[in-house]
Amino acid sequence: MLSHWLKIVCIVGCFGGALSLYAPIAVGANGLVVIGRIAQQTATVLTTYNNTLNTARSQIFVRLNDLMGWVNVTYTALNKTWGANQTNLRDFVENLKEFNTTVGYGESNIVWTIGYDLGYLVQALDRGLDPILQYYRMLLEQMAYTANVDNCTLRNASQMADVPNRLFKLAQCLQMESNAVTAALPAVLNMISVVKLDFVSLVDQLKSCHPLATDCQNWYFDEIYSEHSAGMQMLSLVMQFISSAFYDAFNRNQFCSTLVEHDIQETLHNLQNTFSLCTSPPWP
Repeated sequence: MLSHWLKIVCIVGCFGGALSLYAPIAVGANGLVVIGRIAQQTATVLTTYNNTLNTARSQIFVRLNDLMGWVNVTYTALNKTWGANQTNLRDFVENLKEFNTTVGYGESNIVWTIGYDLGYLVQALDRGLDPILQYYRMLLEQMAYTANVDNCTLRNASQMADVPNRLFKLAQCLQMESNAVTAALPAVLNMISVVKLDFVSLVDQLKSCHPLATDCQNWYFDEIYSEHSAGMQMLSLVMQFISSAFYDAFNRNQFCSTLVEHDIQETLHNLQNTFSLCTSPPWP
């Protein structure tokens, strides 16, 4: 981004005074100012999107870490009380590493996806700016030696002034994704809470056995693996859903940015052909 701001400042600073002598040609200079404004507006939306993702990530991680902490503390306490007589419980506590791994891997995947998404968007903004800047640079060069450039610039002024606005379509896509993340967040947090409630319910079922009902207690610890497996399956599904949601947002942003790039390139190509035919019409 910095390189583009320097380009805009340099071009406007170097040529602004000279171009001000020619009202029609000044469309080029004004266009550069518009590019700066649109780029800044797009960058502001990108910052908002970044903040939205990080806010969602923070709230999700707080809920996940609460779940992970509760499971580890609770089953460590259960093992302290029952582990001496219940081999299955001791083995089960050892297998809690799977639980921690599932949550930890899911969190790492979310962080990676957000970072990759934002990095790609910054590059997409650059790719959208580059052809526009190149076009205006070419226009400035043509102004120095093309005889009828004034009339051609006037004739195409509205189309030229509209080109930078096409870059803002990327910002519009990002705003939609920000809204989608905000709307989905409560449901995601609720899903994590449901997983915790399932584990809480599983632990509380031990209270159904009388403290002296050995057979009931033995049966509980014999069957705890199957219930735990069901909870782990739900946890995995939740983590997959969260990761997919962030990754799908990245894919949609990639799709949108590619469309914007094609739109800008095609628009500039058609405008350049029109402008060239005006400045250098074919011989009769």
